Amino acid sequence: LPEKSSWNGLATIIKIKIRFEGKDENYTYYRNTSATNINYTLTGLKLDGRYKIQLIFCSNGGDGPSTTPIELFKIKVPRPVPVGGEKDDPTVLIIIVVAAVVLIVVVVVFIYLLLRPKRKLTSRETTTRKLKERRPFALLNSKQESMEM
Repeated sequence: LPEKSSWNGLATIIKIKIRFEGKDENYTYYRNTSATNINYTLTGLKLDGRYKIQLIFCSNGGDGPSTTPIELFKIKVPRPVPVGGEKDDPTVLIIIVVAAVVLIVVVVVFIYLLLRPKRKLTSRETTTRKLKERRPFALLNSKQESMEM
């Protein structure tokens, strides 16, 4: 910003008016700052694109004596941070990704447990079961034979 720390002995304020010139949106950004700031960072711009920037110098906080506004046309202003002037915080994204992975694992395990076939018997268990099934018939047959006699 140009150096204009005083105007007729009064403190000077710079009114910064920025207008976004885009297809779908007209966005106006106002900011007042002390004229002693030579370098000024504009934060909280909504969009990445071309802006029309107007600096209005005024004294005593009013609209009073000012030069012709300095207009900077079609300045490409990259938006390095999101609206609000805060940097992107990857913590939320990491939490969402971890939660999604855990949810997918839980769903897959649940589906596996529901759809898996019932436990197959080992050969020893199968043999034991067959013997238990035959015994009552063997006892029954031997009783019938003894009754017939």
